[in-house]
Parts: sequence; structure tokens; C-alpha cells
Amino acid sequence: MLATGVFETAGYKFAPAVGSGGYAASFQVVEVEPIYPVRIEGLNAPDTEVAAWLHQKDPFFGPKIPATAAILKRDAAAIEEYLSSKGSHEKSRERLSPIRPSSS
Repeated sequence: MLATGVFETAGYKFAPAVGSGGYAASFQVVEVEPIYPVRIEGLNAPDTEVAAWLHQKDPFFGPKIPATAAILKRDAAAIEEYLSSKGSHEKSRERLSPIRPSSS
């Protein structure tokens, strides 16, 4: 679970189950914070198609993700796989960068 880049910690504990001779298992996970909005740009492909591909390849992909090395590397590889399936050999780069508010 930790290798996904989505969870800060993961643990478990077992204890006798109340009212039976079995055990009760408890899992405790803490998700990585903060999470950031995703923006796909600069590719020769529709953003919606790339996002759909990412969601198919990475069940943790969504409109906001933590910017951990594991997630960025996995999603960059998935984008390159998508581009390759469309005949393009573009390289993908994911990064965390500030977004300037648009001026009205």
C-alpha cells in the first residue's frame, strides 16, 4: 500500500472478536496530504482522453492527487503509454507547480 504513493502510513491489528472464538482485524491508513488539482496540458491529445486513460491505469487518479514521486512517475509512464498507443513518442513530465490566478 505504501508503494502506491497515496498513503502516508498503513497498519493493522488483530484482537479477539467479541462473542466468538475468532479474531477481529482492524486496518488503519493515513492518506498523503496535501492533494493538488491535476492539469493536463501541452500534449497532442485531448485532455479528457488522457485523464480517462490515467483513471483506467491508476485507480487512485482523480481531479486531485498527492504529488508523491511514486504517483508522478506512475502517471508519467501511463501518459507515455497512452501517447505511444496513438503513434506518438512524446515524453511526459509531471510536476508540481503553482497556478497563477487568472486576471479578470
